[in-house]
Amino acid sequence: ALERAYPAPELRPSLFPWIGNQVQDLPPFFADTKLYLRYRSYYFRRDRTSGHLSETWAMGGSLYYHSGWLKEFFAAELEGFTSQPLVAPARREGTRLLAEPGQDGYGVLGVANGVLRYRDIELTGYRQKLDLPYLNRQDNRMTPNTFEAAKIAKNLGDVRFAGGYAWRFKPRNDDDFTTLSHQVGVAQDRGAAFGSALWDVTEDFHVGASGFLVPDVLATVYAETHYERYLSEEV
Repeated sequence: ALERAYPAPELRPSLFPWIGNQVQDLPPFFADTKLYLRYRSYYFRRDRTSGHLSETWAMGGSLYYHSGWLKEFFAAELEGFTSQPLVAPARREGTRLLAEPGQDGYGVLGVANGVLRYRDIELTGYRQKLDLPYLNRQDNRMTPNTFEAAKIAKNLGDVRFAGGYAWRFKPRNDDDFTTLSHQVGVAQDRGAAFGSALWDVTEDFHVGASGFLVPDVLATVYAETHYERYLSEEV
């Protein structure tokens, strides 16, 4: 759904509120810092009709940092990911939980960017997550896809939009960044231009569209309309 492309700020209660009390008098760039340790463990077994068995149990997660805003103008974001084997026979690869071939563990700085903000408009540069239809994190293994990109976006208001250019991306079970064209088997280096817009016509009705283009390789457009009506207070 296109609404995922315009996330609300993530706010979670602190496990150590006394730290927040200690730094509340510092500038917002430091006082509003977010630091998350995210743990993930994943067991996956797949029995194919061809007779090949894939099996992996991995553990890992990520360490996430997001600064507060400096003069309401600049912020920084970092996230390092890792996936390490617990049970990973080399002959049973194919789960995409670890690096392949070989079922090896890996670590990668998947997110590393700076954000410039003017009013409701934000410009984000370098490694980041995208959540557009067909161009997104696909976070259904140990680590997500992330992208090296420049993106300008407006995430608030009745009309929201995002657009930019992604020159490389990191697949969900890899620590290397590659071009989108290489991922689909094309020798030339090609990135992807992308854009999306969403209009909340009313509180219960919105329309939107999104698309991306890899020159000489592929193009796609997605559109949606959404209407919600309550039949009663419960339904």
